[in-house]
Amino acid sequence: MARTKKSDIKQLAHVLREYEVFRKDPDSKGGGDFHKGLVPLEGKDLEKVAERVLLRDWSNRKAIASMFKMAESVERLLHLNLDWKERRDLGRLLISSLCYYQSNSY
Repeated sequence: MARTKKSDIKQLAHVLREYEVFRKDPDSKGGGDFHKGLVPLEGKDLEKVAERVLLRDWSNRKAIASMFKMAESVERLLHLNLDWKERRDLGRLLISSLCYYQSNSY
């Protein structure tokens, strides 16, 4: 496993915490729908979630398979029991957050 920097973990956790801000189009007035992938993360330690996602190298992998693997990994970490739709929503959130994190490298 690759060693992950604390700053990377904090940055990705920040994206997860402020996901709606990162997702919102700067030119729009209102916010979009609440992302369903945030529901299982409410009240959870987002730094642990970020660390789990960053432990694995996701480059050069198929997006859909990676999305579900991310969600399954976080599901195990947090001892969740998600159905496939909830897992899909969590995976969409995680992969999108990782993209926002990488495109907004501080």
